[in-house]
Amino acid sequence: MTRVPLITDQAGLERAGIEPSARDNLAWIAGSRGEVTRPFAVLLHRPELARKVAELGATLRFDGHLRDDHRELAILATGCAHRCEFEWRSHRDIALAAGVRPDAVAALRADADLSAFVGDEMVLVAFAREFVATSSVADATFDAAHGLLGTAGVVELAAIVGYYSLMASVLNICAPTTPERPIPS
Repeated sequence: MTRVPLITDQAGLERAGIEPSARDNLAWIAGSRGEVTRPFAVLLHRPELARKVAELGATLRFDGHLRDDHRELAILATGCAHRCEFEWRSHRDIALAAGVRPDAVAALRADADLSAFVGDEMVLVAFAREFVATSSVADATFDAAHGLLGTAGVVELAAIVGYYSLMASVLNICAPTTPERPIPS
């Protein structure tokens, strides 16, 4: 069920009554990702917002300094914490290709206790889960993340969790995949 009509092409912009000048934003988003994915198909109701959000996402995913496996594990943990099926489906295979352990991916899907994760995984999953649950992290969680990633890295990690929380919120509110949002299984 979609509460907000999805805009994936020029015809969608026209149907939504959005000005022709929005074409550039739609084209940039499609070009940067190869298509207009679901969150942007919602955000394009505010084309200038959609573009800025897409630019931030591109910076975090493609110009960030975190290791790919760290970033993708944090994204999956954030998506699971928000019960956002789209984020799960979009990043599961990317996470596995980036080197996230299949057991860690399965543990996220099962909403397993932190003891199911090892080493760096435990730090990243704890950070994402705690941030989503409380909008902050305890000193011990921060210190563990800081010890792993350094100052710039923990700032980037917080930005990743915040960005994917934004995406999950937009999707869960405007275009839920299913009414019950099945994560975790």
